[in-house]
Amino acid sequence: MKGADWVLWVEALLLEARGRPAEAAAAAARAWDLLPELRFLHTNWTAPPDLVRLAPAVRDTDLAHRVTEGTEAAVRHRLRHRRRARRRR
Repeated sequence: MKGADWVLWVEALLLEARGRPAEAAAAAARAWDLLPELRFLHTNWTAPPDLVRLAPAVRDTDLAHRVTEGTEAAVRHRLRHRRRARRRR
């Protein structure tokens, strides 16, 4: 469902603001896992810092690593794509 990741991400931020870090991290993890194929298409570049920040609060280093690795992979992919596009010009 398009936009569901955003709803969960906002929920995570609200839960964190209310002092419920474990629930916030769980909501953030659900948002991250929801639509991996659409994760970095548009504005979802704003979520990874929050996810990585929330994960250690509940000692979920696996989430922090998954988000970091996924973000790094997306950056590498985007850079490769841009380099190829520049070569074609």
